[in-house]
Amino acid sequence: MVRSIFTFRQQNIGVCISLALSMMTTAAKAGENLSTTQQPAPPHRHSISTEIRAYKPPQKRSAPTSPTSTTGRRGGCTEESKTSLMALAPHDHVGHTRSRRPTFSWYVPDARTFPMEFQLYQLSAVGSAQKILALPLQSTPGFMQVSLPAGQASLDVGQRYLWKVIQFCEGTSRPSSALITQAEIDVVGTPTTSVMTQLSNLLLPPVERAQIAAEQGLWYDAISTVLHLESPAALNLRTQLLQNADLEFEDTHLTKGHNDQSQQTEEITPPGAKD
Repeated sequence: MVRSIFTFRQQNIGVCISLALSMMTTAAKAGENLSTTQQPAPPHRHSISTEIRAYKPPQKRSAPTSPTSTTGRRGGCTEESKTSLMALAPHDHVGHTRSRRPTFSWYVPDARTFPMEFQLYQLSAVGSAQKILALPLQSTPGFMQVSLPAGQASLDVGQRYLWKVIQFCEGTSRPSSALITQAEIDVVGTPTTSVMTQLSNLLLPPVERAQIAAEQGLWYDAISTVLHLESPAALNLRTQLLQNADLEFEDTHLTKGHNDQSQQTEEITPPGAKD
């Protein structure tokens, strides 16, 4: 009888110990889960090289007096060209720049070289145009750019200008064969002092400055900065800018990025001027 009672107590003690151990294990797991769910998530770090801001048109946008367009035959001067001579500018509104010496960009579809002329006009309030610059060039395939020559007066803030690129398919003696692309540009003040500081900070990577310009509605500043950069972030931003401006290319590699052979032409000296 005594042995039976002792055995029964042993069994009860064993059961109690097992229950206690089970409860402690369950509590420990619950504590781990609670600790896991209550632990704050690490802060998300934005990578400016992968998160590209889209181009945001100006709040006070206006339609161009003359449509952003290309006249002449479909394609380029040769039959091999699929895409037309094209000004890199928005179609449904006038692009802005904060620069008084902006850079103008366009696309040349022809692999061959042709005579070309860049023209700049100052537009009056009533829509009349006064030519202020005519610059002879030679075309190069792909994206081309030109800035105001060193001897050319800076543009005026608050003024609208019309710019044209003329490509002579059969020489300058036959202007009827020429391709013409044109767009307008508004020279505006910088939105805020903070934005001006960021855009003027040469220590910032060019693609970051281009992203800031795009976010502030400064089309010409953004596209001119990023056009010839080859980093993945720059190519993504360039693609977004072209798409946001409704610039369509049948040559799909243009928006995916490629090692184009165009020349960035800045500070061109007019013929006859001294070096």
